[in-house]
Amino acid sequence: YESKAGGENYVGLMIKLEGDAIRRWGEATNKYIGKHLALIINDKLVNAPRVNASIPNGMTALNRSEYSKEELVLFKEQLEKN
Repeated sequence: YESKAGGENYVGLMIKLEGDAIRRWGEATNKYIGKHLALIINDKLVNAPRVNASIPNGMTALNRSEYSKEELVLFKEQLEKN
């Protein structure tokens, strides 16, 4: 997705989990509140954000503009393969 805030353009990637992954993500985010969880794609650390709250609905995002739109498209394609 793309958004604009404070005069800046931002890009991000929404990730929607399905099936048992929703429950597992909720449990993991609940367990690690205040700590970091790693997002690893193809054996590469992509992101390790600090968990601020439990995420029981299976939705999460990469939205800190740390990556270009092209990199996020590549991450999306890699996630869809798995």
